This record gives sequence, structure tokens and C-alpha cells, in this order.
Amino acid sequence: MNDISPVFHKGTAKTMSFGEAMVEVINNRITRIEWSSNEEYGFLKDERLMIHTKGKEHLWIVSKGDLTANDWVVLPKVN
Repeated sequence: MNDISPVFHKGTAKTMSFGEAMVEVINNRITRIEWSSNEEYGFLKDERLMIHTKGKEHLWIVSKGDLTANDWVVLPKVN
């Protein structure tokens, strides 16, 4: 995995609203700048919204903070 921190993207990548991030999650991994880690990200798996955190995959229960955040970014593709 590319080890570029999402914080790096703050000045160089377009930040998005949650709605915009949900469009991107169809083909990409997404994260929030606030999460400060490439190891925490959202993705689709078997048509379910999942989150990778603490080294494991979980069904993502979206919070109000996630819904109202405007600091979403797309993570680089995994080679």
C-alpha cells in the first residue's frame, strides 16, 4: 500500500462531502483527513459499505460526524 498520509492530501487533493465520497467509494478507498491514517478507510465489499480499522474489516455504521464532514479524500490505488 502507498504509505502517503491523508494529511499530506489536505493541500493537494480535493476534499469532499460525505455524499461526494459515497460516489467515489464505488471504485476507490476513501478516508477522512481527521482519521490521520491510511489504515482507516471505507470501501465497498460485496455491495456493503465497510470500514477497515485496527487491522480488521467491519460493517460501517456511519456516524453523524461522518455525514456532516467535508474532509473526505480518495486514497491512492493499491498496486
